[in-house]
Amino acid sequence: MDTNLPAKIPSLAKAFEGERENLRNLISSQDLSAAQSVLEARRALDRTGEIYAHNTQDVHLQKAGLWLLEMVKSGAGVLDQGVSAEVVWKEIPNTSIRVIAGSTLFYSAAMVFFIAGYIQASRLTMVATLALVIFRFFDPKDWKHYLRKIPFWDAKKHLFLKRQ
Repeated sequence: MDTNLPAKIPSLAKAFEGERENLRNLISSQDLSAAQSVLEARRALDRTGEIYAHNTQDVHLQKAGLWLLEMVKSGAGVLDQGVSAEVVWKEIPNTSIRVIAGSTLFYSAAMVFFIAGYIQASRLTMVATLALVIFRFFDPKDWKHYLRKIPFWDAKKHLFLKRQ
């Protein structure tokens, strides 16, 4: 049988129990500014750290608990400045992967018409097909994405495209 039972487990929540109600009463009963409320919260956390360190024998647990309290205190300093903050939510849609200026079906059909025009020796069909392909490829809505349309071309690797 273990002789250590019942074990006494150190807890920051237990160390803060006494301070919690006092802090709640202090903040709600008085008209404190945001900075004063944060100051009182920091003082309560300092007292909690003293109680926790006094009740904890393990040095590593003491350091971890006090470090956690310091992190909470450093975050509490933001509270008095964040009272009047405005949250702006702006969603940016995912950028879609550019396909060569449209669907592959269009270019496949254009190639079929071009080959049919070549077989029949119809220059008008070939020129009309090439004109449609060029108009589709150089669509004005895609002007800023032309370098991405070039197969096997990685625009990010070239020096003239890097932003400085």
